[in-house]
Amino acid sequence: MTDHRTFGAQAIHSNPNVRQSLAANPDTSVWVSASAGTGKTKILTDRVLRLMLPRPGMEAATATAPDKILCLTFTKTAASEMADRIHERLSEWSIMSDDDLRDNLTKLLQNPPDTTIMEAARALFARVVDTPGGMKIMTLHSFCQSVLKRFPLEAGLPAHFEVLDERTAGEYLQNALRRIVEDVQNAPDSELARAFTSISTALNADQFQSLMQDITRHRSDIRILKKRFPTLHDMKAALMHGAGFNSDISSDKYLDEYGAPDNAFLDLCRTHLDQLIGSDKKTDQALGDILDQYCAAQPEKRPKLFDFYANGFLTLKKVIRAKIVTKAISDKSPAFAEALNQEAQRLFDIHEKMKALQIAQMTYDLMVVGFEMVSHYTATKSASVQLDFDDLVDYTEQLLSDPTQAAWVLFKMDRGIDHILVDEAQDTSPAQWSVVRAIAGDFFSGIGARDDTLRTIFVVGDEKQSIFSFQGADPAGFQTMRQYFDERVTQAGLAFTPVNLLRSFRSTIAVLKTVDHVFSAGHILQGVQTDLTTPLKHEVHWTGQAGRIEVWPLIAADDPEPPAPWTPPIEVINSDNADVKLAATIADEIGGWLDRAVVLPSKGRPIKPGDIMILFRSRGKLLDHILRALKDRDIPVSGIDRMVLTEHLAVQDCLKMMEVGLLPQDDLSLATILKSPFIGYDEKRLYDLAYGRSDNLWQTLKTKDPDTYI
Repeated sequence: MTDHRTFGAQAIHSNPNVRQSLAANPDTSVWVSASAGTGKTKILTDRVLRLMLPRPGMEAATATAPDKILCLTFTKTAASEMADRIHERLSEWSIMSDDDLRDNLTKLLQNPPDTTIMEAARALFARVVDTPGGMKIMTLHSFCQSVLKRFPLEAGLPAHFEVLDERTAGEYLQNALRRIVEDVQNAPDSELARAFTSISTALNADQFQSLMQDITRHRSDIRILKKRFPTLHDMKAALMHGAGFNSDISSDKYLDEYGAPDNAFLDLCRTHLDQLIGSDKKTDQALGDILDQYCAAQPEKRPKLFDFYANGFLTLKKVIRAKIVTKAISDKSPAFAEALNQEAQRLFDIHEKMKALQIAQMTYDLMVVGFEMVSHYTATKSASVQLDFDDLVDYTEQLLSDPTQAAWVLFKMDRGIDHILVDEAQDTSPAQWSVVRAIAGDFFSGIGARDDTLRTIFVVGDEKQSIFSFQGADPAGFQTMRQYFDERVTQAGLAFTPVNLLRSFRSTIAVLKTVDHVFSAGHILQGVQTDLTTPLKHEVHWTGQAGRIEVWPLIAADDPEPPAPWTPPIEVINSDNADVKLAATIADEIGGWLDRAVVLPSKGRPIKPGDIMILFRSRGKLLDHILRALKDRDIPVSGIDRMVLTEHLAVQDCLKMMEVGLLPQDDLSLATILKSPFIGYDEKRLYDLAYGRSDNLWQTLKTKDPDTYI
């Protein structure tokens, strides 16, 4: 029996190989914070391989069975890449010579392997291939699906449930939205109708659609809100209290009660009106005119003049003006100037309260619509016996946190998992962390902490790379969960090793120093890192390599000259927008390198087109402009690595041709095909065919141009 409690804290050496070896050590739980390009996938692969090998100097039984290792990745691509790397290494081990295998295992284990390890490495490929169901390398959603398929009754689901694809989920969302519109039309005086009208007035269609998608993605939060506030009245009262109001009050009523100044201030203003209006400064005159009109208005009409009145004291951004009156007025009437300053502060406070009130009201309206949206969306999915990706995590979290079911489910799962590895942990949402925490809940306590089997958890991520809005990712949760597992593992008397990987194998010193310099400012660093006491500093692996950072001036679009009046819109007016000009600049720069045969220092030869890579934040119009600019200059370029098939012009023409085949009476589709390369009509020929016809375009084509019709 092995005593696994002898592993203490280990000093993290600056050598990257030592750090990576510590991270891959199968005898400790490890939390890795790894910057981009530091070899995270390699560490994951090495750790899985070392888990499946016997421990040095021990018998073969100390190796972990492949089916007892759970690797949770963030995307299917990452899972596939990791599985491919492992199978590639194992297949190489099975056929390479003894000397090569010994060298390979020595690099992996940091020590020469014994005969037991060598024999196990040879047989490991067959062992993994023969594992029922294969290795557990999957996304968290795939894992949740497997859990729910295994325990559907415990999760309250039908055993034959299916997983929604994104397209069907979008259709269900549209159906839910249509049902809400129908409910609003059937009950125009309902609270739902009022809330829906309020939101749809403030947002356009795309914004509204995006908002509804966000709500459906956060159904677990909606469910928590509904449990916390059983009625809409309770929720609105809580929102009003959070905004600083003791009761439900409308904006108009609030202005009626608190918007107008007291009579003493208005009397003081009347006394000094002549002084303001008679000033030689326009700002004093403008304020005097505002006060004059406001004082002359009837008291019941003053709430409607609030914005007009407040403009004399607040800027367009609704902050207090630097000077309410000029120095001359202030010196002559200091008491009046002080009263104006106090009034400006009062109006600013009112405006802030109004913003809080508006936010509370809009949040309430959003929840009213959101509750209905989620209800309709969920009902549609339930009727179809389908779950989306968020449901998979949601139901799994509920299952593993249900005290009546969790013990049984975890016991059955616990027998099959000894080691958990989590990749890209910075993009894990709180709900997903709950699933991971539940799976590992008995690893380090109770019967789960078996004396005969060491159980570990391995997490790798980098909060600086977090996609904050993706699936509810919570970067701060990365550090919170690190502290949680540190306490659990340490309390069990086992080793918990934090490893910080900073050695970049991807970039040169010029790039890394620039990044470190940008984030040396605390207010910038806090945008990517929660621990502000540790400065961001990368270590360079490719020392001696050349590098240069250039900051180009901003490129603005040219303002096109307006066409002459009554110019018919029959010609394309070319306008060099910012993207086109930037593409031309990049192409010219690359062309200059090639023409001048600029030497690539790392290779000692002139630069070639294949040495150049252009990275984009997203695939957009700029990519097309750069490709066109490079081709115009005869610079070899590989082209787009990915395309949306339905956005390609040739494919769109084919689809239009099919539409015409299905419905020849569709004049617009037929006109499109006539002008496409399939037929080749020009504007004049299409005009002569279509203008003055008495029938649809299809019949006219049959009569006037029978050759094309055939």
